[in-house]
Amino acid sequence: MKKILMILFVLVVLSGIMNAEIFPEKIELYEGKNNFTAFSDLGYASELVTMYPEIETISYKGSNETIGYVNVFGGIGVDFLIEENKTYEINARRNFKIYIE
Repeated sequence: MKKILMILFVLVVLSGIMNAEIFPEKIELYEGKNNFTAFSDLGYASELVTMYPEIETISYKGSNETIGYVNVFGGIGVDFLIEENKTYEINARRNFKIYIE
């Protein structure tokens, strides 16, 4: 019985590790204003709006001003790096999910 429980435990642990590697994390965003903290680097704002055209704007508060990127006419504003552990605001045209590997 102990061997069976040990084998089941190992299988559960291995399946959790495999799922973490196979299935990416996701950030659910909704139509309108969304605040979120990035839990990994997501690249530049321009890259993110290219991958997710549902994004209208991305912004964050700098030391003295708000820095933003608008998804119109090929992109207007500062093309900043979306970094881990920083809080951002995304305005979305509709509900969607950002997938992170």
